[in-house]
Amino acid sequence: MARLASEAKMAFYPTSVKTVKKVKAILNFAEESRIIDPCCGEADAVSVFKDCGRVYGVELDTIRARKAESKIDVLLNADANVGVKRSLDWGSFLFLNPPYGVDSLNNRLEHKFIESWGNTIVFGGYLLLIINPSSVDLEIAKVIRNQHYKPVLNFFDPHNEDYQNYQQYFLLFQKESKIYRHDAIAMFDWMSPENSIDINHFQGNLFEVPSGKEPSFFRERVLPSWKLDELLLKSDVSKEFEKELLTTQIGFGSIEELNEGQRNFLIASGAIDEPLIEGDWDKGLILKGTVKKITTESPQTNDYGEINRVKVSENFSTEVYGFDLNTLQFYKYN
Repeated sequence: MARLASEAKMAFYPTSVKTVKKVKAILNFAEESRIIDPCCGEADAVSVFKDCGRVYGVELDTIRARKAESKIDVLLNADANVGVKRSLDWGSFLFLNPPYGVDSLNNRLEHKFIESWGNTIVFGGYLLLIINPSSVDLEIAKVIRNQHYKPVLNFFDPHNEDYQNYQQYFLLFQKESKIYRHDAIAMFDWMSPENSIDINHFQGNLFEVPSGKEPSFFRERVLPSWKLDELLLKSDVSKEFEKELLTTQIGFGSIEELNEGQRNFLIASGAIDEPLIEGDWDKGLILKGTVKKITTESPQTNDYGEINRVKVSENFSTEVYGFDLNTLQFYKYN
């Protein structure tokens, strides 16, 4: 689609599900296929392949990511180019409908997505690139060539609204060995929209998509807050913490009762965490504190009343704090 239209939709322009179903009809997926979409939006398009294998998606926008989560197998909420850690050579089919335009460094976004994700596909796997005529030039042909792909099928769907409005069409590439380099000029010529055929008239053999494998790692570099919240809701960690907080007894025994100074020193040092004396201390408090070193200086005089030296003394003072689990109040004990 046109760049201004893309920006107006904040780089979100989902592919027609009806057209994606036509794409699916020309592919034959092996068992254990791995389908990847690094720009999945709300995942309506890539979820068409849900019954073909395991589907992995990435979406930057939090609202769209949360809608996509239930539609595919694995969903990451991150910047697909810099916010994801993922393995190489594990995917079977890369479904790529990247944003078109430039980043803050004037790099073409579609180039960056091909460079970032083209290497996730196994030998014999496929890249389906959804593209606009304005983005087809020798430079993008070189980017695809450098990822070891060869051209397979150039097609469009005349019933697709994006084709009608923006001449959007599809390029299917197959991954070759790491020593393979297709001729860039020949690739550029092949990618021309003039060579595109109507998918509704396709009569060739189905394209055999190979099995993939489970990636060693595929995760956000920084877990989004809504996923952290979901993990905490599913986890017993908060209940276990509360249980330990209220029931665990930590402390030391003594043959003789400790005096107040000894108790304060042990509490302040972190050696004990429980009430040890009667009165205000047995409210069910969590006790913690610190030990402070206090340095004092006192002038010293000679027999003539003249100050001839300074005496430095060091003393230790404890500050003990208690948190009452019943009233949720803090107390300070000096």
